[in-house]
Amino acid sequence: MRLRPVIGVFCALFLVIGGAVPASASTSSAHSSGRVGSLNLLKPTLAMNTAAAQQRAVATGTEVVVDDLTSPTELTTAMPDGTMQYEVSSVPVRAEQNGTWVPVDLDLVQRDGWYEPEASAMPVRFSAGGSSALAQVLTEGEWVSEVWPHGDLPAPEVDGDTATYGNVFPDVDLKLVATKTGMASIYVVKTEQAAMSTGLADLHVLIDGAQIEETASGTAVAETDSGAQLHSGQPLWWDSSGGGTYREPGMEEPTIPVTHAVETDRVSMDVGDSVEQHEKRSDTDVEYPIFVDPDWSSGISASWYTDAAYPNQSYLSAGASDVLRVGIYGNYRSDMFFQFP
Repeated sequence: MRLRPVIGVFCALFLVIGGAVPASASTSSAHSSGRVGSLNLLKPTLAMNTAAAQQRAVATGTEVVVDDLTSPTELTTAMPDGTMQYEVSSVPVRAEQNGTWVPVDLDLVQRDGWYEPEASAMPVRFSAGGSSALAQVLTEGEWVSEVWPHGDLPAPEVDGDTATYGNVFPDVDLKLVATKTGMASIYVVKTEQAAMSTGLADLHVLIDGAQIEETASGTAVAETDSGAQLHSGQPLWWDSSGGGTYREPGMEEPTIPVTHAVETDRVSMDVGDSVEQHEKRSDTDVEYPIFVDPDWSSGISASWYTDAAYPNQSYLSAGASDVLRVGIYGNYRSDMFFQFP
């Protein structure tokens, strides 16, 4: 059986009060239906605003959004037929800017010496080059920083949601990608010589503003002094076979765990050892370039998956891909899990 891609990085759930709302499938979401509890559960002010929205929707014959109940992942709408529709997604789909909700827009723009997404519910910013400051992620009001430990970074080439720092090591580019849940960082290793180089035997960035601990499942948690946390999954890599790109593996190719060690200020990866182990295990040569995702990326965890080939590991859905991979391929059997607010 082939490994089956599930198109879309999030699932959306629709619930209704007083009636059913049909859910229509699309290429970017999956839907289900159910019921919301009584409006009596809402705070008095929210209940009043919700009732006013219902009255307006019925009187005008148009849908009315309850602004007080809107969040990056949740939307409550009064319907013309008197019902209420509640929509929740597992990742942010809107962001608040100057008091107005706007769709998430991940295209990078330059602000205050950084590159940032145009509109994001999970603030991140990327280096404009010229220093060792690589990236920052805002979590619970605190910035957690990634520092490049090998000197000043070059100015990046920016294309849409991606900033590319060329030749951070010989024949190795680093791509930072803005995502709906934060950011992803992908190393593009162009040659076997680069993969086996000394620099990639201890590939890491330094984490500033938080202390890292490894969990029993192999993931890592960076916690600030105030208790705010960022989560990192199992570092992964894949090659170019089957049409693989820096965003995702080829359609039938699995991602492969990277040999790594967790310290208090870094997750160190050994790319050369990871490639050698895979080639011995599979008796095949990898196709370059290969792509290494340290998975130190997500501001929030919207989904994760397990893999029977590596039963002691769990994986976040971080990375730059819009495809969630689930199913069976060779020794790989993956199950997906989604978390809603």
